[in-house]
Amino acid sequence: MDEMRKVAIITGASGGVGSGMVRVFAREGYNLLIACNRNMENTQNLAKEVVEKHGIRCEIFQGDLGEISVLEELVNDAIEKYGHIDALISNAGLGYEKYIRCAK
Repeated sequence: MDEMRKVAIITGASGGVGSGMVRVFAREGYNLLIACNRNMENTQNLAKEVVEKHGIRCEIFQGDLGEISVLEELVNDAIEKYGHIDALISNAGLGYEKYIRCAK
């Protein structure tokens, strides 16, 4: 039955919108490959939560998705682990708050 499940890659999964999308896709029965760059503890806790609650597979990928070679590795990892990809939620982001200035 596991090979019949749809598969989603969700980037930026460690918090906010990304972790919400992980929960939604898990609830819908998708197996997941969730990606984060820095916050592995949150990502590991989230993976454990959705596996226990929904009985899906949830693998973690860690890497800087700003690098093309890392993106290629992410896709190859998903194909290797699951055989296919049905959905991609590209949620990873980078903030540049130090460059934002308020107009007076």
